[in-house]
Amino acid sequence: MTETKISDSETIGAAYDKQLASWRAQYAEKLAGPYGWWSITTLTWLEPGANILGSAHDARIPLAKRLPEEAVRFELVGDEVTITPLVEGVMIAGQAASGPVVTKEPIELRIDADPQPVLAKLIFRGELIGVRVYDPAAPAARDRDTEIAWFDTDQNWKVTAEFLAPEEGETIAVADITGQVKDVHVAGRARFEYDGGSYTLVATPAGVPGRLFFNFRDDTNRSQSYGGGRFLNVDGPVDGRIELDFNRAHHPPCAHSPYATCPTPTEENRLPFELLAGERYAAGQR
Repeated sequence: MTETKISDSETIGAAYDKQLASWRAQYAEKLAGPYGWWSITTLTWLEPGANILGSAHDARIPLAKRLPEEAVRFELVGDEVTITPLVEGVMIAGQAASGPVVTKEPIELRIDADPQPVLAKLIFRGELIGVRVYDPAAPAARDRDTEIAWFDTDQNWKVTAEFLAPEEGETIAVADITGQVKDVHVAGRARFEYDGGSYTLVATPAGVPGRLFFNFRDDTNRSQSYGGGRFLNVDGPVDGRIELDFNRAHHPPCAHSPYATCPTPTEENRLPFELLAGERYAAGQR
């Protein structure tokens, strides 16, 4: 009987594939989970005065028909919002609501519902103030097996780059799809080689200590992946180097929901070649 030997490279490759599959499963859950991006049923920008959240046909912020006709009133005056529950079972910022709440900051509401509470999040985007509704029943209409797709895994797209520290206090202007622009701190840059050329991507803070965020475009965005670019989150530098695993590049939420307000890549983060790794369009998507 011939003994089959597994090389170190095969073992490492299998371990990498397992880790990548686990990460992609977690990514899919963030989309398809009870309060993931697929659960969002509306993003409604508030108008001055009263804005009703409910299932009534004339409610400005719509809920599914199984939910109360008038659940909450959001009254916008200037940059201040008064939130008034109109039914029992509403929680605001984790507390049972006993009356109106006035805020100028983002806040989360929970509304009793079957099978799970519905969330309503007050969000601020520059001069825009809106309510985003998360209904745990909504993802049942979506299929993660057919709506999420990936380029073939290729460890050649796991790139070690040189980390370039930012200038002190350096910022870049980042626009989102609503047209709002804000200055964001630069966390550094990653410079790497590809096909005889040198390319640099600018990073901003990822929102998690020690992590960096890249928002980039490449030539696959023309037809093979989302036109608004892709995201990549990575660990911070070690000894002046940073690892860019483009097999984990993924679409922004805007590729999966019309109710996201994603940032758009800066001119500096446009790669002039096809980066055939990470998330792509599924069959029939464009």
